[in-house]
Order: sequence, then structure tokens, then C-alpha cells
Amino acid sequence: QKWSKESTVVSGRGFCKFILSPISKLMTAVNKGELDLVAQLLSKLGSKLTKDDQKLQRKELLKAVMPRMIPLGLALLEMVVKHLPSPAEAQKYRMNLLYNRTESNTDEEDQSNDKEIERQKEEDQVIEAMKNCDANGPVMLYVSKMTPAAEGRVFGYGRVFSGTVKKGQRVTVLSSTLVGSKTTTSAKEVVIKNVAISMGRSFMNTNSVPAGNTVCLDGLDKALNKAGTLTTSSAVKIGFKSMNFAVSPVVQCAVSVKNPVDLVHLVTGLRRLQQT
Repeated sequence: QKWSKESTVVSGRGFCKFILSPISKLMTAVNKGELDLVAQLLSKLGSKLTKDDQKLQRKELLKAVMPRMIPLGLALLEMVVKHLPSPAEAQKYRMNLLYNRTESNTDEEDQSNDKEIERQKEEDQVIEAMKNCDANGPVMLYVSKMTPAAEGRVFGYGRVFSGTVKKGQRVTVLSSTLVGSKTTTSAKEVVIKNVAISMGRSFMNTNSVPAGNTVCLDGLDKALNKAGTLTTSSAVKIGFKSMNFAVSPVVQCAVSVKNPVDLVHLVTGLRRLQQT
């Protein structure tokens, strides 16, 4: 068969013949319960009906077989690979938009101070390591979200811009708080209890994660609220710019406990909800 830009009665449109028609045939066979025809159509795609699939009917069966015909995960992964730049490429031109360089004091005596000059040089090295996505540089990590996990734990989900974050590593947590019209930055030292990689709904534990990857960290819940910067460099004083979300509440309601003994659990749950 040859492709042609001119439509004929015999050939029809390629999109209809190779995409719409097979989908329509599969949906019709599923709705009519014709399992033999469903198995035949799936065999052409290199798949087959399992014993569990044969017990399903209509809508549930359709949910089971359609991802095999049009796998959304593969399509999304291909779009990410083709259209999104890699961290090594993107961080070169995005770093000026993401990172807050520490401003020098206006006092000339402070600017000429040897310690301040040394700190500025070290901060320049940190910025250069982030632009190059250097896994051997100082750790610079931005936590964008606190995610609740099993057993009451809270993981900090973020991205490593430089360095390699490791289990048991001591880092400085920088978090910004808006007080009136001014933004204040607080610094706390914590030890990373666990390092994990988010795999869909589950977490896979690992010992270290290098620059250019996303990571989930355990042990930040007492030092960080929602978002902030993690670093091993003493030259970093402010960190990454905060992500602003303009989201209005959809539903507002008041809650109370039936049993006063459960008030402590309610407060704990609300605090965890506010943190995430």
C-alpha cells in the first residue's frame, strides 16, 4: 500500500483506517461481550487477554484493554523526551530566573571585608555548579512540595540542581516567610534521614541522588513548611525564589470532633494538611 494525499473511496483516510476504526471495533466488541474478537484485536497489537480480564465486563474490561491499545504513559514519556529540555541544558538559561543571589551590603567597609568577598566568590561557584548541573558541586536542592507518606511520615519532594544528596547528610534548610511587607529567611540544620525516588504511588529507597533528578527526602517536616532550599554551602543565604500559587478555596467548611479525646488527632491532621 502507498500513502497518498488524495482521498479515494477505496482507500479512505489513513487516520480513520489505522486509528479510529480499530478503536471503534474494540469498543463495540467489548460492549457486546465478544471476548474472542477482543482477544483477536489485542493479538494484533502484541497483547492478550488474561484470565482476570476475561472476568471483567463492559466498562471495567474497556478500562483494562484500552491502555494496551493506546498507552498514555508511553505517549507522555515520548513528549517529555522530545519537547522538554534536559536539566543540563535548561539550567544554563533558567538559573537567573530561579535563584536569588544574596545582595551585598551597601556599606563600603562591609563590601571590602575579606569574608564578604570570599563568600561572594563561593556563591559564584555555587551558581556555576547549578548552571552546569554538576553532581560533584555543593548540594543545591529546591523542595517544592511536602508529600504525606505511610506511617505518618512526610516526604519533601524536590529537584537537585547541583551536587549529590545522600542519606545521613547534614544540610541547611532555608525557608522564606512573609512578615507584613517584608520577606524573612530562616536557616535550620537538619540531617536527611532517608532518600527515596517517587515511583508513581510508591517510593523506592536509595542511598543518593545526583543533580538533574527529582528526589523525596525524609526528615524535613520539623524544619520546612511547604517549600524551601536545601544546601551544603555556607555562602548561600537566601536560596531559590519561592513558587507563588494563586489558588482560591473551592469549599469552606467547619469541622469538629464527636469525641473530645480525638481533638489531638484532628489538630495533628490539620497541621499536616497545612504543611503539605
